[in-house]
Amino acid sequence: MVGGVRQADYDDLIQGTPAEKLLKGYIACIYPLVMNVLRAIPKNERLEIVFEEQREYEWYTKCALSALVSIRDARPDWFLTDGGLPKLAKWTFVPKGSTTLIEPADYFVYALRNLYQDKNSNRQNGVSPFSIPAMERDRGDYETKSHA
Repeated sequence: MVGGVRQADYDDLIQGTPAEKLLKGYIACIYPLVMNVLRAIPKNERLEIVFEEQREYEWYTKCALSALVSIRDARPDWFLTDGGLPKLAKWTFVPKGSTTLIEPADYFVYALRNLYQDKNSNRQNGVSPFSIPAMERDRGDYETKSHA
């Protein structure tokens, strides 16, 4: 899963408010990202997420995901398994370098960053497992403040 938020588009709206810490890009990405994955996975499967340790955001992430799982009223049908359990089963945080589980994501994000910064960059070509033309073709649209 990969998500991104351009915090600069809304930073001036939250600066100096209690929402400033909560709505940093990391947290603003996680909630809709997880919701979309839960919609996509089959009703007989559950999701376990492994995050790279992010000391600044770990507590907020735990709160957001705990709140998501604890929703009791008006749960959408896609949120639960056939057995009535929340599809989101577990989330954990691991230190950088402690597992190879998160290395592909690091390479992928590196390639994406280079693609968006400089489409002619040779650095993106060093990440050969990922198809840069396909990423460019398949990337989702994004909205900026000017689109709102």
